[in-house]
Amino acid sequence: MKWWILKTYLGDRLEEYWMPDDEIENLLVGAANFADERAAVPGRRREIPVVVAVDVLTVQQDGELLSAAVSRAIRPEFMYPLELWPRPPVAVTQRQDVCRPLKSFLWSLRKIRVTDVEEGLRVMEECHICLNSPTIGDRISLIPNCGHAFHNHCLVKWLTWSETCPVCRCEAHPYRPTNPYYMFGP
Repeated sequence: MKWWILKTYLGDRLEEYWMPDDEIENLLVGAANFADERAAVPGRRREIPVVVAVDVLTVQQDGELLSAAVSRAIRPEFMYPLELWPRPPVAVTQRQDVCRPLKSFLWSLRKIRVTDVEEGLRVMEECHICLNSPTIGDRISLIPNCGHAFHNHCLVKWLTWSETCPVCRCEAHPYRPTNPYYMFGP
């Protein structure tokens, strides 16, 4: 198995965990080598399921309140939804209410990783969707047409049910969502 096949399916998710490129490559090369070794054993099936488990730790910064560290911890709701990936993992059912061109548009949004709070505040003082300021580790995306910035996970959820910017109401994308209740419920 080629490690880059695993990177196609797992690389972006591991980047969301703020894993450096060399560590991602080492992890995936090791998983691919393990699968190849297991497949080479006589009498074994050629298809070897590979499970990659990652322990994610949040480090409290000097002078940071514990509540602030906990609030920026990496959680599924702060990540790009798996069901909207261009090639979702096998066990994930793709959302049928989001058209393929919209999924591609959402996936292609430029993501800026906040490595310094002051830098993050220059890009976005506050996410107008969740009303939180950027913190270290956040991924911020801008709407191409107007340049307004939001947390990537907030913007993706917003744009699956609205085609306009939450701030200025300009057209953010030309695709019509079919389920306007996705984010907030009926």
